[in-house]
Amino acid sequence: MKKTLVAVAALVATGAFAQVSIYGLVDLASVKATAKDAVLSHQYAPSHIGFKGSEDLGNGMKANFLISTTAPTQSGGVGGGWESFVGASGGFGEIKAGQFFNPSFIHNATYNLTGQSGFGGSNIGLLNEHGQLTGRQVQYSLPAVVPGLSFVVSQSLGKAAVAADSTKYIAAVAEVADNTDIAIGYSVAGFSVGYATNTDTVAAGTKTTSTGTGASYDFGMAKVAYNATTNKAGTAATGKGSSMGISVPFGAATLAYESSSAKSATAVKSTGSLWQVKYDLSKRTFAMVQYGSSKVATTTTNTTGVGLVHTF
Repeated sequence: MKKTLVAVAALVATGAFAQVSIYGLVDLASVKATAKDAVLSHQYAPSHIGFKGSEDLGNGMKANFLISTTAPTQSGGVGGGWESFVGASGGFGEIKAGQFFNPSFIHNATYNLTGQSGFGGSNIGLLNEHGQLTGRQVQYSLPAVVPGLSFVVSQSLGKAAVAADSTKYIAAVAEVADNTDIAIGYSVAGFSVGYATNTDTVAAGTKTTSTGTGASYDFGMAKVAYNATTNKAGTAATGKGSSMGISVPFGAATLAYESSSAKSATAVKSTGSLWQVKYDLSKRTFAMVQYGSSKVATTTTNTTGVGLVHTF
């Protein structure tokens, strides 16, 4: 028994065990959209729980992993997949593979001061958003060669379409495009600027290319941000959008406002705005009140929500 304990202690001392931690977020809110009331699982981010960790491989290298899932829905459905990846990091940078937030989404979230909550039309101007999570993704991040400079490139492989065949109990599956996503950023002394581009390519060779160019500056008493986006599918006209926001801290509270507009390739105009108040109850828990309004063509939707968010 003593030999076993000594061996375990030696392994711990040398860091041979992977360091694993449990993490997650719980978000519940009461939301009223136009004339309908509902209790949603979230208004800021889906509730989820997961495990993450790393193992020291020696010579400055680490193996990293993360796996998580979302909570069951209000209607009683089971939870869905969230982020899940494995990778390695070191002096060469970081490489990882799996399903996780793509570079374009991270770019949009960086220059959206309401936290990319997707609430009440705050994302109207983000035409270049290739969803949040991208599966079958391989990503490489450049090491911090120049302080403040970041470079990330990812590639995700698509899937061919599958026709339905009732005799073999095969359901139809739509084609999933190949996707290349690149983001470049630079931050120094409260100033940040970034550029992101992603390209979807389907089997027929048709490409949809989207871009985002953003900048932000933190004055201390307030922070401002701007993001301009474009979207072009094949030979169609180019859609354009933009968003601008400001956030002001008041002690434990933060007031943020985001305004956005867009014009699609078919000339459909959209506008959106979002007022948000966050109040920190502790380092890991905050209350949130939001009011958003969006107008797409001639349809206007107003949404109000109040909720509580806890991270662990």
